[in-house]
Amino acid sequence: MNKRAFTFIEILIVLTIIGLTIFPLMRMFSVSLEQVQATQESITALNLARLEMEKIKNLNFTVEQLKLQGSKRVELKLNKINWFVDRLIYKDTEPLEVQVKVFRKEELNKPKITLTTLIEDLE
Repeated sequence: MNKRAFTFIEILIVLTIIGLTIFPLMRMFSVSLEQVQATQESITALNLARLEMEKIKNLNFTVEQLKLQGSKRVELKLNKINWFVDRLIYKDTEPLEVQVKVFRKEELNKPKITLTTLIEDLE
């Protein structure tokens, strides 16, 4: 009688091969998810900075009006994350330098993104 079955060693070899291929794939997926989340945060920060910069440009204030308005900080909550958007006006520059920095509330010492523009009266 000719019986065919898997031996214990064959089963161990197959499980070892499966383990060696599945665990790196699982790690790759978890790293990919972390990178997607970081990219989403960067895109959100960029959009917040662009929005604040567009507000500044579309106000049609003169340089003197912007200087009087001064720097400010706005707190927002988007995608379950608390954000701070800082508008910094450097009054001693010609043309007027305006900088927008976006921070996560948990990382106030390190901005996610910084945008800078120069504003000049066109008269």
